[in-house]
Amino acid sequence: MTEVRHIIDGSEVASVTGKKFVTLNPATEEPLAEVCEGGPEDVDRAVQTARRAFDEGPWKTMPPWERGRLLGRVAEIIRKRNDDLAMMDALDCGKPLKDNKYGDVPLCAASLIITPASRINSAARFFPQSNSFTTIRSANLTVSSPGSFRGTIHFLTPASSSLLRSPQATPWL
Repeated sequence: MTEVRHIIDGSEVASVTGKKFVTLNPATEEPLAEVCEGGPEDVDRAVQTARRAFDEGPWKTMPPWERGRLLGRVAEIIRKRNDDLAMMDALDCGKPLKDNKYGDVPLCAASLIITPASRINSAARFFPQSNSFTTIRSANLTVSSPGSFRGTIHFLTPASSSLLRSPQATPWL
């Protein structure tokens, strides 16, 4: 069975506690993968690594258009892997494949493009999003500040309430 580990500081690592759980296909109840169970120590380790990378790496001083270019490359990888990512999420969560393929995965890629494009000054902005292939309607609230981390919150309508499930961890990139 495939083991899914955390990716921290560019390396795949097990949980500090060593705990794992098996994620199941909800339709067949067959095991999909054994997943390392993250805890507070794992979160702290990931946050410390991200903070160090931000403080010491090029991202902090990189111009917004260069950040946008790099995030655009990630968005392109997500688009190219759309079918695989949609299938993994469908198998893991039991969500309809079309909702993932024409909704969640493209919206994920789009949020990587919209967010850096909005970063000119400190701001909080709403960006409506929809997808003509599904009933998914949402809006992103993007809060940004020069030289800081960015947060994006997705607001969903009742028609897309299935997106509010807590998905199990799955490898995707």
